[in-house]
Amino acid sequence: MKEIHRLTSEGVDAVFDPIGGTHIWRSRKALRPGGRVVAYGNTTSLRGEGLASDRPGRRNRLHGIPIFALYIAGGWLLPGRKRVIPYSIQWLKRLRPVLFRQDLIALFDLLRQQKIKPLIAERLPLAEARHAQELLGKGGVIGKIVLVPKGLIT
Repeated sequence: MKEIHRLTSEGVDAVFDPIGGTHIWRSRKALRPGGRVVAYGNTTSLRGEGLASDRPGRRNRLHGIPIFALYIAGGWLLPGRKRVIPYSIQWLKRLRPVLFRQDLIALFDLLRQQKIKPLIAERLPLAEARHAQELLGKGGVIGKIVLVPKGLIT
């Protein structure tokens, strides 16, 4: 945080936080007044505090909801107008399908232009979907597991 404030004098406009939990509060401290934390992914919803843990775990989806709600409320109630905004592509698809399609088109365009490069943990044949699910269930996978149709694995 100190380095961010040294470089920017008042903080940054936005922080994209995939970790969640208490990390959201640290992300909020990096903001300038009026800034936003966009919280997504919530890897701390994995038992044992997610990726930072030496214990693999399974998603515990309800674990962080009360504290997350406090961070959102705090953004409205505390001085500085620093907001925490949740982002869930699953909820967006259900509740705002037009916005979901726009986000998906933008995402695929960024991928095509190679402006973003996803971290791929492993490519597996589609026939090994069960094995891929087992790997995810054990936890500890860093990156995405990509299932590839027969004949397309490189």
